[in-house]
Amino acid sequence: MTGISWKKSPFSTDGNDCIELSRNGGTAFLRESADPEVVLRIGLRALRALFGSIGAGRDSSTPLCDVPHRSEFCA
Repeated sequence: MTGISWKKSPFSTDGNDCIELSRNGGTAFLRESADPEVVLRIGLRALRALFGSIGAGRDSSTPLCDVPHRSEFCA
């Protein structure tokens, strides 16, 4: 997808081993940096639920949506 500004986690390495996010209105886009032509489109509510599920397995007091670079997708 062209014309989309992708965000990469600050925890990612310089290689192609991360998930990148973008947002347009109420829709989020996810892609793997190693295969950028494959893009997943997901509603923000569903993405919040996904983050919540992933965050439930974390041993941290910080909700996943409070992590920098992810909060705009959780609003």
